[in-house]
Amino acid sequence: MALSHDAVVRLTTLGWALLLILFVIGAPLLFAGVVLVGALLGLLIHAARRLTRRDGWPPGRTRAGLIGAGLLTCLVAAPVWWLGQLRLAPP
Repeated sequence: MALSHDAVVRLTTLGWALLLILFVIGAPLLFAGVVLVGALLGLLIHAARRLTRRDGWPPGRTRAGLIGAGLLTCLVAAPVWWLGQLRLAPP
């Protein structure tokens, strides 16, 4: 079934409007999600530094380093994944 020119124009306009709404709503939500994950992992880093190990070692940087690496991975991976989704989306 072929669409008329008016139908194509309306669908295209509707598509662009939905895409704009998605960006207007999605970008702040993505930013808030990254900030929330960063805050939660920051709390984990703070807690890991205060804990002592059972074998008597003082709070070490190893656990905090692993948690920090996880934080960095989340902060880098989320925007990279999101940008990849934008690039892979059909026109």
